Amino acid sequence: MIDRVSSSTSAAHVLTLGCGHLREAELSSAVKERRVERFVAVDRDPDTLRVVREKFGPLGIETAEGTVNELIENADKLGRFDFVYAAGPYDHLNRLTATRLTEALFSCTRPARIALTSQPSSTRPASKRSSIE
Repeated sequence: MIDRVSSSTSAAHVLTLGCGHLREAELSSAVKERRVERFVAVDRDPDTLRVVREKFGPLGIETAEGTVNELIENADKLGRFDFVYAAGPYDHLNRLTATRLTEALFSCTRPARIALTSQPSSTRPASKRSSIE
């Protein structure tokens, strides 16, 4: 998706929440060739962000430390993006927080652009689910 968005949009801006080690950037020719004008990787773990900065900082990727609730409250301060995605965080959110996060992600998506999220599987045992607020 990163490559697709960057090839269809000049000066593409990308935001990812719960970036982990940002392994998908290794697969993106747009990232490697610096065809993404702005790429912001958000995570709550400073050690994870250090790894991302060391590996992808030279390719122009910015990092930002923050929790889901901080993003919900401050999404407007991040800017506007052509592609926004968050997969992992939804596995740990209750319905209300997941809804608020989705609204926040859409609020920082440019018109006619893409916000991609995932929802936890309803078949996942309740004991494996948590409800972070």
